[in-house]
Amino acid sequence: MEMKPFILLACVLIGLLSCSPDVCQSEDEDCSSPMQPTSHLVRSLQVTSLQLAGCNTDCGRVEVKLGDGEEWLAVCSDKWSMKEAEVICRQLGFRETLGAPINYKLGNTKVENLDIVCEGHENTIGDCQVTHASEACTGDGVVGAYCSTTSVEDTT
Repeated sequence: MEMKPFILLACVLIGLLSCSPDVCQSEDEDCSSPMQPTSHLVRSLQVTSLQLAGCNTDCGRVEVKLGDGEEWLAVCSDKWSMKEAEVICRQLGFRETLGAPINYKLGNTKVENLDIVCEGHENTIGDCQVTHASEACTGDGVVGAYCSTTSVEDTT
């Protein structure tokens, strides 16, 4: 099994001696088997475009384009919280985040099951960890964000 040196080192450092489809690249071994161990080191997907849809410009379901893809994908995520919604609103130029619904109404957009994990301070969703979810979403809808151009302090 031949692996790229830096990836091999990462695998050895975390005690992973066999291949994992998201981390260790093998040219002569099938890494796609579900029986193979997986690592906590997972490649993040590249979000190339972001929009809110189905409400207004300041609210709606979160839709993304991934990599070179040209199609908008509504996001289903069981790890969605205010932290992720804050990053979405910030990236879109809003001052405040008012909510982070997890069962926002579906539209005609294809749904993509993603895990998006942010700490809340990131400037763009690309700064967060975005991966394909390992389990199916449990809700009937998709994730959304309610943003505002007005700060809460401005209204008091």
